[in-house]
Amino acid sequence: MEGKEEDVRVGANRYGERQPIGTAAQAKDYREPPSAPLFEAGELSSWSFYRAGIAEFVATFLFLYITVLTVMGVAKSKSKCSTVGIQGIAWAFGGMIFALVYCTAGISGGHINPAVTFGLFLARKLSMTRAIFYIIMQCLGAICGAGVVKGFEPHLYERLGGGANTIAKGYTNIAGLGAEIVGTFVLVYTVFSATDAKRNARDSHVPILAPLPIGFAVFLVHLATIPVTGTGINPARSLGAAIIFNKDQAWDDHWIFWVGTFIGAALAALYHGSCYVHPALLLGHPANSEVAKLPFINSSSGRRFFPETFRKTSFRKFSGRRICDFWKYPETTSGKTSSGMFPEESSSGNFWKKVLPEVSFFLKKIIYFVIIYF
Repeated sequence: MEGKEEDVRVGANRYGERQPIGTAAQAKDYREPPSAPLFEAGELSSWSFYRAGIAEFVATFLFLYITVLTVMGVAKSKSKCSTVGIQGIAWAFGGMIFALVYCTAGISGGHINPAVTFGLFLARKLSMTRAIFYIIMQCLGAICGAGVVKGFEPHLYERLGGGANTIAKGYTNIAGLGAEIVGTFVLVYTVFSATDAKRNARDSHVPILAPLPIGFAVFLVHLATIPVTGTGINPARSLGAAIIFNKDQAWDDHWIFWVGTFIGAALAALYHGSCYVHPALLLGHPANSEVAKLPFINSSSGRRFFPETFRKTSFRKFSGRRICDFWKYPETTSGKTSSGMFPEESSSGNFWKKVLPEVSFFLKKIIYFVIIYF
């Protein structure tokens, strides 16, 4: 207990052996990337902007080419034991995402999915200009990829469904919609976590490993939802196969693979964005209280953050400040009672003042998210 109190008093970085095992990158200062503007006209004259779009096109093209061919190979076999089966299809989708994200992350960010692009746009990781351009290029790449597969096996493509997403027999549209929402939430939430700027600053190995959890998430979601919807979680993939197959069965429930994925991406952005709120306000303290004036210490890196700018900054600009990484209050002599508590916390009569904000945590986050993003 004494060691923990000492950590709080002097900062977590004084006792290196008490920090989680890592590298010297732990001490690297962390800076949250600035939020992307809503519309950035300057991008339209930049070659890197179009290069990123080309990378998204090629990556989505290759993604559809490999995965739809895998689906066709499983579908045309009379015996599932003679093919890779559902597990092989899931590995094809997850493995291709792993490889393509690794290849294109440094060029375009490796989205390869309009739902991922939409989620990152809501989190203000990219501008609307870039988001729309990415989605267009992803859809074009998916159409071309599915078209090449049909060119290789036109008769089988028509007979076996062309890898188009449909709701399986025995499942309702609501079940399919729910499967797409949850599956996309898992994927986009994994993308947010794997590409977290704070984690990149703290752990030097994360940028290298980032494609791995994303691909693994795609693999697991496919294992779970292939029997339900064939697993969309990627509107471009669903659109490309539907356009090339172009049968009523591919279009009847096609809306699910856009609405469900975008809802899942928005929920993931909401959940991720719920961590971007000042800790003092989250605990029910007013912005001008002693708590809100104190610096916070990150328990992993020991970096101090002074929230003075909070009262001068809008919620939108302040959205880069996190509380998910266990911020600690440093012990100070000013503003505390003899019991070591802040005056606002020392009275038992303020019990509900401390408890109710915690109980209404997600409700507050929803309200903040609406204010920030809409």
